[in-house]
Amino acid sequence: MAGHQWFRHYSDSHHNPKLRELPEPTQLFYFWLLEAHAANRYEGRSSDEIAWLLHVKRARAERDLERLKTAGLLLSDGAIKGWDARQYKSDNSTERSRKHRAQRGAQRSGNAACNGSESETESDKNIRSTYDEKEKRPKTQKRRKARPMSEGQEDFINNLLGDLGFSLAQVIQDLNMRPPKNGDLLSTPQASKVISHLKALADKTPEAPAQKTIKEQYAEIGIPYSGPEQEN
Repeated sequence: MAGHQWFRHYSDSHHNPKLRELPEPTQLFYFWLLEAHAANRYEGRSSDEIAWLLHVKRARAERDLERLKTAGLLLSDGAIKGWDARQYKSDNSTERSRKHRAQRGAQRSGNAACNGSESETESDKNIRSTYDEKEKRPKTQKRRKARPMSEGQEDFINNLLGDLGFSLAQVIQDLNMRPPKNGDLLSTPQASKVISHLKALADKTPEAPAQKTIKEQYAEIGIPYSGPEQEN
């Protein structure tokens, strides 16, 4: 992550007898010190400052510091033993950047002395061109997957499909929608679109005429009806 300093941690820590003989809380405290040292926040601090930095009580900080000195993992002045031997100067990106800028400055000064004026080298032009192209590219954002439709939406769609006699595949095709993968549900926006479409179809579908009673049917053909009043 940006702004976080990293350091080399080797895989032989659990074989180190000096470390393994210490209580586990002290082992954890030691790794916290390594992180603080990598971030340039440990060296030269008092036990009170270290306790505040690592969010522990002062008594624990003093106890664990003493244990680590006795075990030989810290020097008498509190410095971490063997730090420079296990960390490389080339790991320091700040130092690398500083040297790179110094080299570029010296190169430009040399070119200016030769040509009478400061000019970019071919390497500098390529670096600047590459950087400019990256800055011009639009930053793409990862698309978030839409939520699947709710159970209520699913029931409502199924009821409308049953009433209208349509299939979901037919409606998806009519709406030019991308069908969901096998086993997947419609997304919430897709379900809303399908429901709106089915409602519109339902509003346009005429209701079936009510069936006429026997008496009304007799009246249409001009025959009097004297039977009971009952519907067909």
